[in-house]
Parts: sequence; C-alpha cells; structure tokens
Amino acid sequence: MNTNKKIAVVVMALSVILAVFLYGTEYSSSADPEQLADTLTEYIFGDDIKVQVVQTKRIDNHMMVLFTDTRYDNFLGLARLKRGLNLRWRPIAANYGNGIGGSRAFRFTIGQERYVAICAVNIDPRIKSYEYVTTDANEVVLHSNTVSEPSFMDIYELEPGYWPRLRLTDSSGSDLAPELWALRDKTVPSAGVGTAEQFMINVFCLLVLFIGFIIARYYWTLSPQRK
Repeated sequence: MNTNKKIAVVVMALSVILAVFLYGTEYSSSADPEQLADTLTEYIFGDDIKVQVVQTKRIDNHMMVLFTDTRYDNFLGLARLKRGLNLRWRPIAANYGNGIGGSRAFRFTIGQERYVAICAVNIDPRIKSYEYVTTDANEVVLHSNTVSEPSFMDIYELEPGYWPRLRLTDSSGSDLAPELWALRDKTVPSAGVGTAEQFMINVFCLLVLFIGFIIARYYWTLSPQRK
C-alpha cells in the first residue's frame, strides 16, 4: 500500500473515531439507576435537585424514569430518555414538582402517540385508588386502578381532545385530591426542561464522516508521485 492510500485509511479511521466520540458525548448514560440519577441531576441544572431514581419503564427506544429528591416532601418528576445507536441513553425532557399526596399525572408525546403516566412516590396511605377523568360536565373515566404499592408508574395511551384531572379516592370513595392539593408546599421546585434540535448531533456526526470520506477518497485515488 502506497503512502497516499495509507493517509486515506488514517483519515477515514480518525473520522469514524471522532464521529463515535461526538455521538457518545450526547448518548452517554447507561440504564444503571445510579448513572441515570447522575445524568438527570446534571440535566436538570436550573434547580437544586439531586435525582433519586424510583422506577423505569421503556416504550420502544424511549425510557421513562420516575424520580424524586428525598430532601423535599411530596416531590416527584418524570424524565424521558432516548436510546442512541450506541445503545446508551440521552435525556430529552423532564418535568417535576409538587405531587398531590405523593402522586401526579404526567402527559407526554412520543412521535404521534400521546401518553399519560400516573405516578406516585410514597403516596398518601389513605389513597386506595385513582381515576383519570375528563373535566366535562358529564365526567368520563379514561383510566383507573387500585393503589397496591406506595410508589408506582402506570402508563396509558391518551386520546386527543381531553384535558383530564386526577381523582384520588379513599376507602369510602371520597376524592382526596382537592384537600391534598391545598396542602402542597409551594416552595418545592417545579419546572419542565427539554432538549431542542435533537437531530443536530446526527447531522454533525454525518458531516464529520462525509468530510473524512471526501478527504480519504482524494488521497486514495491520488496517483503516487514518480521519482
């Protein structure tokens, strides 16, 4: 192999290494709860929140992460991460704040599908079941379930056109949500964060590979100089 072709191979190899490195800086987290917690703590940089992962669930190539911060009472959040080609994860959205007696409904969208996650972290022991109901005059129960664990994440598909509310019922069927909402701590951090232009890292990596290919092709086809 002549010198020009060796240069072509080196240039292409360096381009691949650089593209893989750049991609890995974005899709960098494993599914390990401790690493997820560190990744999300860094991702939610606007508030003083130290993430503790409670539960995870996967929808296709997305992971939903229910989390809390034990320094706050009645606090919970839901983060969404996307899996990359390197099989590692990148956070793309997170919402967090006060719960209602330790529970909260989070709406989110993946592609064209709308979902709601009914979540709880150390839910009020008086709550025995929940209902996700419409706010129309004639209420329609969209989703419901009994509460068997203090912490859970139940995910349902959500039809468009509804803006439901969460009803939390005790053993007698009374809705505790209004009472628990009035007792919430208004000093608890509450916000939502999202990652814009997710496709840019893919474009940038492809650009690196394309430039590397053009340079490598030039050297590969370059005729060796005759002495």
